[in-house]
Amino acid sequence: MQEPDEPKIETITKREGKYPDIKIALYCFGILITGVFLGITIALSLFPNLQKASVEPAKERTTQLNELPPSFARAVKIASVSIVNVDAATPTYNPEQRSFGQNQKQKPLPLSAQGGGIIIGADGYILTCNHVAPEGNLLRVTTIDKKEYPAKIIGKDSYTDLAVIKIDAQNLPVAKIGDIKSLKPGDPCVAIGSPYGFDQSISSGVISALDRNLHLDHHVNYIQTDAGVGSGNSGGALVNENGEVLGVIAKAVLANRRIQLAVPIDLAMSVAKNLIQNKKISRPFLGIYFEDILKNPKAAHTLNNNPVSVIVGRLVPSSPAAVSGIVAGDTIKEADDKQVKSAEEVRAILKNKKAGDLLKLKLMRNNQSLTRIIHLEEYPANL
Repeated sequence: MQEPDEPKIETITKREGKYPDIKIALYCFGILITGVFLGITIALSLFPNLQKASVEPAKERTTQLNELPPSFARAVKIASVSIVNVDAATPTYNPEQRSFGQNQKQKPLPLSAQGGGIIIGADGYILTCNHVAPEGNLLRVTTIDKKEYPAKIIGKDSYTDLAVIKIDAQNLPVAKIGDIKSLKPGDPCVAIGSPYGFDQSISSGVISALDRNLHLDHHVNYIQTDAGVGSGNSGGALVNENGEVLGVIAKAVLANRRIQLAVPIDLAMSVAKNLIQNKKISRPFLGIYFEDILKNPKAAHTLNNNPVSVIVGRLVPSSPAAVSGIVAGDTIKEADDKQVKSAEEVRAILKNKKAGDLLKLKLMRNNQSLTRIIHLEEYPANL
């Protein structure tokens, strides 16, 4: 009987020179790593800005993220208690029924204006826009706790489109006033107002520009923002992330492009103080709507563009300027013997005047030089 084959055992032996010694491999790897670290160290010592450039962007991004408020809830909670809704209604029937229709037998009065207001006095003083509180209208103020009060007009200033009204109440929460000087384009902000009667509506955005004059209003250098754009926000508050009021929302311009203007709060409070003390603000009245002639007429009106001259765009009928013989299209060369090239320069001279003063204007009309002496009057309340 044939014996089965025995299993063969194979032995693998290292052939000389085929596999390097492990010690030699580790030694070479160590030399490689040492060379890499040495190269990096030399590069950083020769070019220190490489390290700085790699670290600083990360720090900058972290700082920017930390500056953005994660929520405006705290700001809204602080500010909203001092923001009210203002309704104006025209009494179109029996004067004895001068109410907003709380009595079920009466129909509600038709509203002629709606907007917001800012409580600036614990004893009931409220700052709002002039066009939110028309003369001869009945005013109703609704506070955040839904209490309603009839309001009376204390003073109005059509020049800045501001007004102060008052309700019979005490111990009201007064708005915190922000610091305009520290405000910068790009800062976050919140608008609190009453668009279309939806009181305490909140919208957020950024400060788009400061000292904005779009030639749509020749009296105020506004704060421009993209927050709170819409009808009915007028009189509401533009607020920073700390709940402090930065401005009074005045008007929406090109609402579909999110341009909202606000009267800076420092100017607004100055006007309010004057209205509370004197019921009105005395200003000189000239009666000219100026137009700047720009170096590049095709430039957007929001861009900075140095004017080369200023002309009379139109005049208020029967105004001091119109009575003196000035006509639309006249070029204003000098004001009180000072050369002027922009409407802002003319207004700067006019601001130092008061009602009853004289203003000397040197004009050009059809290549002829003219001089007019205008007797300034009191600025009318209905403009």
